[in-house]
Amino acid sequence: MRFIICLLFAALVLVGCAKPPEQVYNHPKTGQVNLIAHLDECGEIAERFGIINMSPVHQYSMPDMKDRFQREKVFRYCMRKKGYEEGDSIAIIIDGDNTEIRFSDTILAAGETSKVTILFSSAVGGLELADFTVENGELSDVQTDDAGLTWTALFTPTSGLEDRKNVVRLRNAGVIDSVSNLGTGITLSNNYVIDTLPPTVKIGVTPLSPTVPAEASLPVETGAPTEASIPTDSDIPTEASIPSDSDMPTEASIPSDSDMPTEASIQVDSDVPSEASLPSATDSPGLVTLPANFTDEDIYAVNIHQTSRINFTFSEPPLHFARSDISVANGTVGKLVRDDKTHYHTIFTAASDFKGQGQVTVKASRFTDMARNENESATPVIVAINTLRPTITASMD
Repeated sequence: MRFIICLLFAALVLVGCAKPPEQVYNHPKTGQVNLIAHLDECGEIAERFGIINMSPVHQYSMPDMKDRFQREKVFRYCMRKKGYEEGDSIAIIIDGDNTEIRFSDTILAAGETSKVTILFSSAVGGLELADFTVENGELSDVQTDDAGLTWTALFTPTSGLEDRKNVVRLRNAGVIDSVSNLGTGITLSNNYVIDTLPPTVKIGVTPLSPTVPAEASLPVETGAPTEASIPTDSDIPTEASIPSDSDMPTEASIPSDSDMPTEASIQVDSDVPSEASLPSATDSPGLVTLPANFTDEDIYAVNIHQTSRINFTFSEPPLHFARSDISVANGTVGKLVRDDKTHYHTIFTAASDFKGQGQVTVKASRFTDMARNENESATPVIVAINTLRPTITASMD
């Protein structure tokens, strides 16, 4: 009888322990993924296999009995097979040391975005945009595909700026882990560079004069007196050499009307010598004659070779800028010369036999900066051109 009472007591103790053990389980890879469902599933398995057969012990047939220790052993084995580890409530802490924010692209140009991944050491809930501080850009809504262990968002940089130092900050107090622990501290992302400012180029023009002769070859002004030709004091006539009134011509010496030539004595056209009879330059050294068959082609126009220096000033060093990127109207450009990282120049030659305006510019999307931003179009420069040959019109009266 005593034996039976003890046996019944033991059976009641085993039956009373059918509830799964109170234990905290952590998932090292996926956090507390489906923890409740897995607890129920492993509890059912433990109910089926957590039993013992007491017949061999008592040497007679007895029904199988639930065993608390066997059940717990089966339950723990099931949870380990699902990837869980045993732990306690103070083992799961979210802070800046075990949380990471990672940018997939750390150099962002205009039109580019970057995927942002937020990694936690265990699954969390409550993560939202209000928990982030974002520099020079915006984050999309955060989302998770593994029940809170890994979160992702899309970062879009602010347009029209350059900044080499930027981070995203996460306030971990805004999240909670699976056992109701609030996160602590601040998590910083890796640094990312923003360059969404398109490069620009300013164009300037410097007119170039035709070749100027050396000073020694400049013509001397024949009309200007030289120092040697300026009369000295000795050359100034004295008062004695000034003619007196007696030397002045008298009224009687002035020719009268009878001495003036009459109309009959004026030469007529028939009396004008012909071209053949005109004296040549050799006959009369002081006589200047006009050449025969003189036309406008015999006149050389100095500005027919008019050139200008075109200067290009860039807001930042350009990539792949070449002569072919320059657009020209009513002229041509020569070799492109790089003066330094942000300054180039070339020579513009105006079109011949043209009067009007020339133009030099750089259109949009012809080069990029270091961040691969395409350039904006430049403001064209206007060059005044007049390379028309002069003409001459002769008439005979």
